Amino acid sequence: MSSIKLTADSGGGTVELKAPATTTGNAAIIFKLPLVDGTSGQALTTNSSGQLAFSTIAAGITMAETWRLTTTITNNGSENVITSNLAKQATPSSYGKVGTETMTESSGVFTFPSTGIYYITANSMHYALGASTVGAGNGLYINTTVDNSNYSRSAFSAQAVSSNVDYGSGSSHYIMDVTDVSTHKVRFSHSGTSGSKVAGNANDNQTHFLFMKLGDT
Repeated sequence: MSSIKLTADSGGGTVELKAPATTTGNAAIIFKLPLVDGTSGQALTTNSSGQLAFSTIAAGITMAETWRLTTTITNNGSENVITSNLAKQATPSSYGKVGTETMTESSGVFTFPSTGIYYITANSMHYALGASTVGAGNGLYINTTVDNSNYSRSAFSAQAVSSNVDYGSGSSHYIMDVTDVSTHKVRFSHSGTSGSKVAGNANDNQTHFLFMKLGDT
């Protein structure tokens, strides 16, 4: 077995690089070293064609943030897309997020900052307001598209509101493989007995949404 042996600059000892006993199909493998050194914490990676480079290796969750419904919505008995009054959480002062990437939103449609595997949570708070608004099926839905046009219901939560002034809450979860940020989108919709409320507030998390990037696609 051939090898390259390097002697320590001072003192004793050597460092040796050894080739494997054989290569697949007896191929001649060439590894090309990078032109410059990397930065602290980077690792040596390959492009699968023999070119080595120093790269930053993502570890754990690389992006996480919360959005809110900032104003209460009145249900009308049908399912409706939430198209406005959505904002990234900014209060209280202890609020934190992970990473520099951020979701963007336009008319209720959320765009992902980069491709990857995303964990999405939709958390609802709703309530009755008088006997006529009592009923079952008050819900919040996660709807996704992979063609930027046709949306499918991916997850939903529902909670009965059973008395004149009664609060309910629920959460739904979905893991989405975002392979193209121009076509893979998410939006949220709500439904409930006509006159019942979907609670929203600009200062705390009542109905709110969590986005986390778990890793690469």
